[in-house]
Amino acid sequence: MALLLVLLGTPGCDSAQGPDVSSLVDHHVHLLSPQLVKDWKALGANFSRPDSAYTSVVTLLGPPDSTSPPRPGMLGGAVLVPMAHAYSRDDFRGPLRLTLATEQQAVRRENDYVAAEAARYPGRAIALCGVDFLRPYAWNEIQRCRRELGSAGIKLHLGSAGTDLRNAGHLAALRRIAELAEAERLILLIHFDPQSDRAAVADVDRFIEVVLQPFPELTVVIAHLGGSGSYGPWTRAILGAFYAWLKVEDTAGRPRTGVFFDISAAWLARDSEGLPRTSGQEIEALSEDLVRYGTSRLLFGSDYPVFDPKGYAPGFRRVTGISPEAWDTLVHNRVPGFPASPSR
Repeated sequence: MALLLVLLGTPGCDSAQGPDVSSLVDHHVHLLSPQLVKDWKALGANFSRPDSAYTSVVTLLGPPDSTSPPRPGMLGGAVLVPMAHAYSRDDFRGPLRLTLATEQQAVRRENDYVAAEAARYPGRAIALCGVDFLRPYAWNEIQRCRRELGSAGIKLHLGSAGTDLRNAGHLAALRRIAELAEAERLILLIHFDPQSDRAAVADVDRFIEVVLQPFPELTVVIAHLGGSGSYGPWTRAILGAFYAWLKVEDTAGRPRTGVFFDISAAWLARDSEGLPRTSGQEIEALSEDLVRYGTSRLLFGSDYPVFDPKGYAPGFRRVTGISPEAWDTLVHNRVPGFPASPSR
């Protein structure tokens, strides 16, 4: 999620059904197993919604039914994102007394659960595989997800993993995963922001050079427009660095058609777990960049269950003042794995 614990707070915006909801695909929907909810509560967390809001997507996609189109008010589809990496964090491993073996078992359980939920919605939901890429079992888990679960992609959270973008070993591990993702045609969803005071735009450029540049056919989605929520100066700088690279690639005749950015949590309607609500100045900057960069590489995502996509979509559209044409492009963009919108 945009923040590691933001799901424990109150929702970021009110729910209200937006236009064309039945054709909307949410590219950033988190799903937790009942055991993860139980474990998080045991660590003192207070969830703001019923457990079912975190363990099921019925409220988004409706009852599983492979023979019927989306019911009125239900989304057309969702990319389901595990929170398996939470078990790799120190504040989980210590209090829950996890050994490396039991930690790995918990990570496997989360990925199994999300894959099983996606299988209940064939053609409307796909599951990613979540893992802390620096843990000893990470590579084996990624391979297992692909081989046994048929996962559509891999979710990496650089901040949670304690990634150092100046560490050659960390970059090499990310490059290895990117190479696999390209070869296997997997989606690579990256919560990019390393959440380090030492990070600079030069570190973003280094990541691009080492991890992305060698793999022209890679499908990669940068979550939250490159940040961890809202649209402050650092997020704007990250997004700018990515688009500067993409412009160079386009000019050189190497269009990176598989590079996307999701808009999940880019607008915060209220304070949320350490991040203040998006200021008027930040909304203005976001609006300017939507015009500057266009929306051909943007994907709709909400960061559910923190935000309800049925409210986040019209709210984002309203506060940014995005043009109807640009919004139409954004909401009809699809990551590989979903068919094009029926209206396109």
